Amino acid sequence: MARLVGVFACLLSLALASPSTSIKSLFGSSLSPVGATLGAGVGNLQGLHGLLIDSLLSVRMVTASGELVTASEKENSDLFWGIRGAGYNFGVVTSATYKVYDATNRGQVVNADFLYFAAANQSVWRALQTYDATLPAELALTAFVLANGTNRDALIAVNALYYGSKENATAYLDPFLKIGPILNNITTVPWNQELDAAFFGATNGACVRRNNVNIYSLALEQTDVATWTSHFNDLAAFYKQYPEYQGRFLAERYPTQAVLAVPDSRTAYPHRRAKWQLNLEGWYTNTSLDSPVDAFLQSSRAKFQQTSGFADLSVYTGYAHGDEGPTAWYSQRKLGRLVRLKKQYDPKQLFSWNNPIPGS
Repeated sequence: MARLVGVFACLLSLALASPSTSIKSLFGSSLSPVGATLGAGVGNLQGLHGLLIDSLLSVRMVTASGELVTASEKENSDLFWGIRGAGYNFGVVTSATYKVYDATNRGQVVNADFLYFAAANQSVWRALQTYDATLPAELALTAFVLANGTNRDALIAVNALYYGSKENATAYLDPFLKIGPILNNITTVPWNQELDAAFFGATNGACVRRNNVNIYSLALEQTDVATWTSHFNDLAAFYKQYPEYQGRFLAERYPTQAVLAVPDSRTAYPHRRAKWQLNLEGWYTNTSLDSPVDAFLQSSRAKFQQTSGFADLSVYTGYAHGDEGPTAWYSQRKLGRLVRLKKQYDPKQLFSWNNPIPGS
C-alpha cells in the first residue's frame, strides 16, 4: 500500500558528467534516479528526450540467484526489456549507464505559475484540455488543487515549464493569463532552480512529521472537463467536511513526442500513450481519516477511469498505490512475457515487494 512520503517532493533535474550535459525526469528527493528509471522515469523533458528508460544503455545487477549480470540491448536483452518498466522484479541494480544530452535551451527554462479561485476551475480545465493534441515538446504543465489554510476553500495552481525563450512561451501561457489568476509569476531560471521556483517557491508540505501520505493514481489519454469539474467539486466538499485533511489533486501533463517515437514493443513499459499522470493525494496526521480518505480516493479514481480514454485502469508503477494489480501496472499485452521472465530470473519470488509480477 502506498503510504509514500515525498512522491510529489520535487521536480528535479539530474545532471550527469558536467553542468552542460543532463538527463531529466521527475523523481522525489527520497528516490534515486535509478529507482525512477526502473518504472519508466516520466518527466518534464520527455517530449524532447523520452523517458529515463529510453536513455538507459545498460545496467549491472545481482539477480535472485546471486549472479552478477549485465543487461543491455546486446547482452541479456530479454532481461533488459523487462527492467525497463518492471525493473523492481528481477534483482538489485548496482550500476547503470545512461545516454546524456546537451543541456536543453542552454540550461534555461521559463517557469510560469498561476493561482486561481475555485470559480475558475472549469476554465482552467478547458485551457488544459486544449493541449490534449497540441502540447509542444518543450512545454510541461502541472496543476494541483489544494485547500486554503484559512477558510478551507479549494484553490487551483498551475505551473508551466517551457524550454525555450520567454517570447516563444507567451502564446502557450496566454490562455492561463486570460482566465484571470489571483497571482501569476513568469520568469526564466536555470534548470537547477526549477524546484525552488515552481509554484511561487512554495515548499512541498508532504514531509511533515507523522504525516500520512496516502496516494492513488492513474494515467489518462484525454482530458474530460466534466469529470475534472465533478472531482473538483467533490474535493472542495471533502475539504470542508474534514478540516484536518490536507490532501491535493495533482495532475502532470508531460509532452509525448519522443516517448511515442520509441516503439511500444521495445520496453516492458506499457503506458506510452498516457498524456496525464494523476495523483490523488491524501495527506493527514489523524489516522482516523484512513477509511474516509480511502473511500473518497478510490471512488475518485474509478470516476476518472471511466473517461480516461483507456479501456482498462492504467497506472504508472512509480505512483501506484498497490491495490491496482499487474494488469493495471504492466498491461495484459505485456504481462505474459513478464511472467516468463519472472520465472526465469526470480522463480522464488524474492523480489515481489513492489508491484510484483505474478508467478503464473
